[in-house]
Amino acid sequence: MDNETSNSDPLIGKVISERYRVLERIGRGGFGAVYKVQHIRLDKTLALKVLFEHSHQNPRMIKRFEREARATCRIGHDNIVEITDFARDRRVGYYFVMEYLEGETLCDRLHKLGPMSNAKVMHVSCQITDALAATHNKGIVHRDLKPDNVFLVRKRMEED
Repeated sequence: MDNETSNSDPLIGKVISERYRVLERIGRGGFGAVYKVQHIRLDKTLALKVLFEHSHQNPRMIKRFEREARATCRIGHDNIVEITDFARDRRVGYYFVMEYLEGETLCDRLHKLGPMSNAKVMHVSCQITDALAATHNKGIVHRDLKPDNVFLVRKRMEED
């Protein structure tokens, strides 16, 4: 979870677009925050990324945010998060919805447990390069590949 307490976040408990109940803030990036949400009708846990309010008046930031959602959607790869919705809500502005993943970032894992074994490094590296190859095959360049942006899904970590 985010370093700052999500309890003070005004979105916690709110319903976005009459579909997504905000449960907690789980991350914060360069131009948006990510929340764990519950789809009200489907009773499904998802993640919702919102564009920071100060960017709502910047057409370039809105376009970039939408481009991120569209590009990610086009890839369709097991090692890349799936995006299911993109919209604008009066309460939060622009947002997109993606699958909710259980796990941790590579950065968090390294800080917590230290260096990985050679076998784990190879396992994770192969998945990263496979995802990057799929991305490049769609003509997309990631531009921000770093341990904070590599998410290790629990299911895959436990299989090692």
